[in-house]
Amino acid sequence: MSRRHPTLLLGAALIALAVALALLSLLWTPHAPMRIAMARRWLAPDLVHFLGTDHFGRDVASMIMAGLRNSLAIAASGVAIGGALGTVAGLAAATWRGPVDEGAMRLVDFIFAFPAVLAAVVVTALIGPGPFAVTLAIAIANAAMFARLVRAAAGQLWNRPFVRAAYALGGTRLRVAIVHVLPSLLGLLCVQAASQFAVALLVEAGLSYLGLGLQPPAPSLGRMLNDSQTHMARAPWLAVFPGLTLVLVVLGAGLLGDGLRDRLDPRGIAPRMPSS
Repeated sequence: MSRRHPTLLLGAALIALAVALALLSLLWTPHAPMRIAMARRWLAPDLVHFLGTDHFGRDVASMIMAGLRNSLAIAASGVAIGGALGTVAGLAAATWRGPVDEGAMRLVDFIFAFPAVLAAVVVTALIGPGPFAVTLAIAIANAAMFARLVRAAAGQLWNRPFVRAAYALGGTRLRVAIVHVLPSLLGLLCVQAASQFAVALLVEAGLSYLGLGLQPPAPSLGRMLNDSQTHMARAPWLAVFPGLTLVLVVLGAGLLGDGLRDRLDPRGIAPRMPSS
């Protein structure tokens, strides 16, 4: 796989490393992430504090590990919930057509009328900042994307001979959709989930940067970037290391999505996500 699909291998390695660090933070971090030690603030990276300390003396490496755990959990939850809802809606629209298809697609069009970040800001403004609001915002955006994608792919599958034969032999539309159509979409769903995971990470970081995501004292990569902007001249590592972590994780998710597309759909049979 490494020779034929190096993109997939590199993306999987970056995501596996991020997940490993996030899980490790549940058991161990170099220092307590939220421990304030004013006597040790502004320390540059050394053997004790690998990535330095911030303006409160907190260990940057420990905060990144804990913040990475929160970011991955929120992004994964939002994509999973949105993907499940969108898959059900798109599959129902392709299976029954008529009013079901029309109603589902008009709702999707309404969601697509708002940019993802703007929709996220609206959601957090309505229900208040926090992890639930960010997860909900990510889920809503992903539900619309998955619904449109699944509806297009499932509509093509309903014209395939094996699906038409299963329906002609007496299977109900619901049974045919679950037993024959949905399994044929699993590869496409994995590709889309990996690609949307990268976007979800950016949305979570952006909302935390704006103060609409995770609230203090919970660590967050986005808020670390926000806190660092007034200290760039004195302590550039406060922005460099959280920013580099976010870039590598988003890059890993994007490469994983591209690699899965090459691996699961080498001939480009699966439809691409239509632009909104």
